Amino acid sequence: MIGFGLVTLAFLIFGLAAAVLFIWTIVDIIRSDFKDGATKIVWIIAVIAFNFLAIIIYLLFGKETKIKKETASNPVVD
Repeated sequence: MIGFGLVTLAFLIFGLAAAVLFIWTIVDIIRSDFKDGATKIVWIIAVIAFNFLAIIIYLLFGKETKIKKETASNPVVD
């Protein structure tokens, strides 16, 4: 009986973490500007369709497709 409770708790924690990561990724994609206009739509469709795999790929390679914004503390140098 105790083992079943721990397994259920582990699935609950993993599911909650996955949901938070999914929402954070979608929000990050929507708020970001990309080099190509279609890239944003492709990332959103990929994350929704392939969920966990696409999230990992986005976190590894998606940052390279974004436009770097110039800020006062982080100027863009060409």
